[in-house]
Amino acid sequence: GVNPILIPLADLAREHGKNPVMVNAVAVGAALALVGLTPIGLDELFKGQFGSKGEDVVRWNVAAARAGYRAVVDDQKWCCHHKLPSLGQSMDMTDSAEETDRVPSNRLLVSGAEALALGAIAAGVRVVTGYPMSPATSIVEYCFRHAREAGLIVEQTEDEVSAANLAIGAAFAGARSMVCTAGGGFCLMNEALSLAGMTETPLVLCVGMRPGPATGLATRTAQADVLFSIYAGHGEFPRAVLTPADAGQAFKAAQDAFRIAERYQTPVIILFDQFMADALWTVERSSLKSEVP
Repeated sequence: GVNPILIPLADLAREHGKNPVMVNAVAVGAALALVGLTPIGLDELFKGQFGSKGEDVVRWNVAAARAGYRAVVDDQKWCCHHKLPSLGQSMDMTDSAEETDRVPSNRLLVSGAEALALGAIAAGVRVVTGYPMSPATSIVEYCFRHAREAGLIVEQTEDEVSAANLAIGAAFAGARSMVCTAGGGFCLMNEALSLAGMTETPLVLCVGMRPGPATGLATRTAQADVLFSIYAGHGEFPRAVLTPADAGQAFKAAQDAFRIAERYQTPVIILFDQFMADALWTVERSSLKSEVP
């Protein structure tokens, strides 16, 4: 039942992309054709991805992707039984094609990590701290990129303990604060977590799960830190643990976390896995509304 599709990816990459490394761009164009979509928007896509490497690199990637598209469209024997719903009817390859295939303005493509950051920003976060540790690093990076327009202070500290204590200090002073880490870093934050519990400080912690024990595997997903998050810290104190499963839930969980933290003056943990953080999700813009005063 397998239908192999023979496309000379490397040859097309060398011919149109000037570099065999652009086989991925060729494959993108071929995949678009196979599922019945058009290549409109590729220029914008590759400009966003490779714009910092120069106009030539962007142009070569676009050319390679369009070559992959033509390789499928021009050879009528290739078809795919699973068609994605097209947002437009034009299959024109010319620059004059109507740009009807762009994603509608009422939808947003975001990663889970970006959704967590957006939710925190919508909730009024003012201080974001962290020490780089995947899969939570993307949250801090997104906040850093948009710090000026969102009115944020984003601080990469020298270690996880400092990140937690800095966020606690900011929260104790009245600023909505969030610290981002992974399971291994959260281990180091246990005393700080207990401090937030003892001082009744409304601190939000984003904790990304990855395989352990110890430092584990940074680029693999896992869901083994639930009990650890519930019972972490010495002594007993109340806390909430929220576990969003997709970008829509992540956006809402970030807002819920700040609302719960401030209402009950306690730390709140947003626990997520690497897959949720790094995967891309399509969400309705209407669902991304601030619900925290």
